[in-house]
Amino acid sequence: MNAHVEAFHSILEKECYGVHEFTSVRDAYAKVDDFSCFYNDRRKHGSLGYKSPLEFYSMNQQKDAEVLGTVAYIPRSCQMVTF
Repeated sequence: MNAHVEAFHSILEKECYGVHEFTSVRDAYAKVDDFSCFYNDRRKHGSLGYKSPLEFYSMNQQKDAEVLGTVAYIPRSCQMVTF
């Protein structure tokens, strides 16, 4: 578990902290929250075959419904931001 957290923090540092300049705590919170939505919904993940979580979910939604009798994961909706 710790390796996953460390990997995420490394990505957060490179792709968010290293790209943005924060003017206030509120600004930092908003930009990190936007990055979190991007990371959780649209960023390509190697563990998902280099697909975004939403692409992976869409591809596997029908299979999950057939196997489990329901949909196991409902992605949260985040405001679309560009990085």
